[in-house]
Amino acid sequence: MSAIFGIINKHNSSVNQADVNTMSIKLRHHAVDNQKIFLRENIMLGYHQLVFHHSQKNEQVPFESGQYLIVADTRIDNRVALATLLGAKQKPTEIADSWLILEAFKKWGKRCVDYLEGEFCFLIYNQREQSFFAASDHIGHRSFYYYDSPEHFIFASELKAVLAVKPPPHSFNEDIIIRYFVVNYNEQTPIKNIFLLRGGHYLSYDKQQGLQQYTYWLAHKTGKYRFQSLREYGECLRHLMTEAIKNRIEIDKPIGIKLSGGLDSSFIACILGELLAKQNKSFSAFSSVAGKNDINNPEDESYYMKLLGQHIPNMEQVFVTPPANATPFDNLPQLFEQGDGFMNPLHYLDTALMEAAQKQGVRLLFNGYGGDHAISNPYREYIFFSLLQFKIKESLKVFNTIRHTYQISVFRLLQSSILYHTRFYNFLKGLSGKAIYNGESFFNPELAKSIKEYENSQSFDTKQWLQDRINAGVLGCEHQLLNYRDAYFGLRKTTPYFDKPILELYLDVPDTMMFENGYKRGLIREAMKGIVPDEIVWRKDKKSYSPDFENRLGAINKLKQKLVNEQAYQNIWPYMNKKRFLTNKETDINNCLAIMLFNYISYLKLHIN
Repeated sequence: MSAIFGIINKHNSSVNQADVNTMSIKLRHHAVDNQKIFLRENIMLGYHQLVFHHSQKNEQVPFESGQYLIVADTRIDNRVALATLLGAKQKPTEIADSWLILEAFKKWGKRCVDYLEGEFCFLIYNQREQSFFAASDHIGHRSFYYYDSPEHFIFASELKAVLAVKPPPHSFNEDIIIRYFVVNYNEQTPIKNIFLLRGGHYLSYDKQQGLQQYTYWLAHKTGKYRFQSLREYGECLRHLMTEAIKNRIEIDKPIGIKLSGGLDSSFIACILGELLAKQNKSFSAFSSVAGKNDINNPEDESYYMKLLGQHIPNMEQVFVTPPANATPFDNLPQLFEQGDGFMNPLHYLDTALMEAAQKQGVRLLFNGYGGDHAISNPYREYIFFSLLQFKIKESLKVFNTIRHTYQISVFRLLQSSILYHTRFYNFLKGLSGKAIYNGESFFNPELAKSIKEYENSQSFDTKQWLQDRINAGVLGCEHQLLNYRDAYFGLRKTTPYFDKPILELYLDVPDTMMFENGYKRGLIREAMKGIVPDEIVWRKDKKSYSPDFENRLGAINKLKQKLVNEQAYQNIWPYMNKKRFLTNKETDINNCLAIMLFNYISYLKLHIN
């Protein structure tokens, strides 16, 4: 994505040129295609451009229009309808998104965000009134970090750019440790007094009221989608996904996709292939496969990937295996610096896939991430939650349907769909030293208690859980963290499953529709019928995204002991439970997460204080 940044000195003191240079340098990896800085006395607005949509070629931000200045990082999806409402004389393809946003603000004021669809974050400064307005899109796809004080307002697309010029002191925000595990960011960042603007919110500042934050949208069941059958819901999903992909592919640069062979990425790949074929274009698919010494790995998805390759004639396949010695623990300080947050343990695979895409010149890289958060959610908690609501008949129907379709024993299904979600089951696992992964595993008692209290308060309703994550800013922040490193590879990953219309459809779909035809994820399977090979549509398994992950972990216990003994890491023990860290019997993935968290806390403490 592109990056925006700026400094507003509220008492009209001149912006320091050294601070301008510092912020620009921190974000220079975004300046692939262009960069521009507006500097006038007490205000600086900057823009580093990475083009991945044709509308960006018209961008000249920051730009001045009368008393207003605007800087924006956007992809407006309803640009044709918006241009009509605004009475634009130019063709929609000739209009910059930032112009549409500014004209919408002039026409509707703060309500302009109600007319915008797509991904965006922007700031509009009123030079006459010395006020400003800043907003993030509904979900929070584009990041907007900010620091506010009586003297300054500093903002940027990345945390490190704000931190680099923020006046001291810089203090580590201990609450972020809890919030990483209770998925409730509420604008918190690892630095006290630096915040992340949530999706569906905007900021407004004037000299009388100071800085105020407002909510303009919350995820909820809209009642917009009321169909009678699964077929109708499936057709609607296919239409919305087609539109979401179509909105993204207006670009004259190579396009790619991270393809796993699962339902979510396969659905996107098949629609993408059809749309690009109409334009006489091809695209590349980048897939993770097991190495030569691991060709019989049961987690390898090569069969389904090759099946898609035969089905989509304009898709060039690139199979990727990370270096044999790559592990989740490589280069963590550098990755934390690049990523502005806690890293995905599969970062080594993400790096290999993006390097392959970069070699092909790919600028826009689709992925299927987020499907199982919503529209293809397997509803693992549904039976348990329905029983709590005394929906006995519905629970039994779904239980028996799944048992017969997937040929699962009664005991195994009881364990996975009911017992697993009870506190008693977690208690029994805890007695064996194999507690389900949560804060109790590795944190000191006080932090663990805070995490447990929050976890016990969470709803078992899958849709309510998603609504809470969206409205607390978690979904947007998660998306941002996954994409922060994109600019280092000169590309942008894009996630259609997190589009607002698709999330709204999911919230309106009756829960029972997700189990139609006896299969979990019934809705997405219905939408895939006829465009995705049947063998993929009706597959019952889902293999690992990284087939050789377990083999790359190495001697975890030795690594843990080494970290405990090194002086550089002693600053983390106020937060971590040393005994549990060394002696727990967690699964390898959870040990991996603990080690990465260990490194992340230490990194933050060393680089902030």
